[in-house]
Amino acid sequence: MMVDVGSAPTRVENNVLRGNSNAGLALTIPSHRVRGNRLEENCAPSWSCAQIVFFPVRQNGGAEVLENRLSAGPGQKLVLRLANSKFDPAPASFDRNAYAAADPKPFCWSDLWTCQEWLSFAEWQKLGHDARSSFTRRIH
Repeated sequence: MMVDVGSAPTRVENNVLRGNSNAGLALTIPSHRVRGNRLEENCAPSWSCAQIVFFPVRQNGGAEVLENRLSAGPGQKLVLRLANSKFDPAPASFDRNAYAAADPKPFCWSDLWTCQEWLSFAEWQKLGHDARSSFTRRIH
């Protein structure tokens, strides 16, 4: 599902997004509320994508990502946030999410258009995300 630049701030709630070759949810502006969704096994392992991908193309307010269940299989990632150098980074609030992934480093919070370093759940939390969330390492 893509919420593109022409969209007003949108509530994306209570969906099941599973098995897409690209991201489960791609957001081009950061002002959306993502709540109560299940995003599972999205993203072809050979692509740089994740269950949720942020790639801002214009400045806006912060996103909320709350109470979702995200699951990523081998070669898949959970959250990928890319930045646009034309805009100040917008804040985002992640909390009360349940994550499961085969990869021990399935999170990226980049200040560039590409991910420079994937992070573990503990490293992700040190950035201020998901204080009340959980992470389970899946073994396949």
